[in-house]
Amino acid sequence: MSRRHPRAAERHCSPLELAHHRLPPAPPTPMPRPTPEVCPENTEELVAWMLANHSGSKRMVRPLGGGTSPGWNSAPIEGSCLLGTSRLRRVVEYPARDMTITVEAGMTIDELQQLLAAEGQRLPLDAPHSERATLGGVLATNASGCRRYGLGTIRDS
Repeated sequence: MSRRHPRAAERHCSPLELAHHRLPPAPPTPMPRPTPEVCPENTEELVAWMLANHSGSKRMVRPLGGGTSPGWNSAPIEGSCLLGTSRLRRVVEYPARDMTITVEAGMTIDELQQLLAAEGQRLPLDAPHSERATLGGVLATNASGCRRYGLGTIRDS
């Protein structure tokens, strides 16, 4: 004979009823995307700005790609400069037969995958937010998705 609290039957709820009474999780508060102070159109502009910065104010440079990993670059540092790489998305060299490609840091992972797919190639990478994540940002943060155990990370490629 089991001993039960007299009101046990009143307190018992099915999992479906419990799920119905739970509050939904609060949506995450999106971090505002910072605006880069400098966003060069090409590598020549980038080099010119870097040389001017070096010979002038010598401000610390913080790169910003697609902004998909805001925790890595979120705290502004006094006197620093936020450098946007999103316009640096040119293919520098692509000898497809050699299976190598050189691109600028601002190219998104999706753009790179499309270029490679046109030649029957692919980059075995599962980067989160690949439509916005830039190659430079993924390299800097080693960002990878849930398929990293099968595909590896960008630094493994």
